[in-house]
Amino acid sequence: VIKSRPVCYQVAVTQCVLTFNKSMYSMDRENWCSFNNISRAYSEFTECTEMFAECLLIPWPNKMIEELFVDLHSTHFKNCDLNEYNDPPPEIVGILTMTPICLIPL
Repeated sequence: VIKSRPVCYQVAVTQCVLTFNKSMYSMDRENWCSFNNISRAYSEFTECTEMFAECLLIPWPNKMIEELFVDLHSTHFKNCDLNEYNDPPPEIVGILTMTPICLIPL
């Protein structure tokens, strides 16, 4: 049975989610609201989804990934008080802002 690339991507990204969840649940929940504590797991999750998208020639970001990020945020970060949340350093904010912009074809 031949699977479509989006179906294969969805299956592959499941591994990214499992790895991210394992990283998150290995730390105390009160540490989830600090970017310094979750930045590595978050970056690795992002890179994992991008890598599978590139291998399968699927655009990134895409609707499935956007929905997945919303789900992850609502699961792991819903109890974070925005006043307590530590923003990432400015250079990280710049990278996170520029990455999607650089992916837009000219």
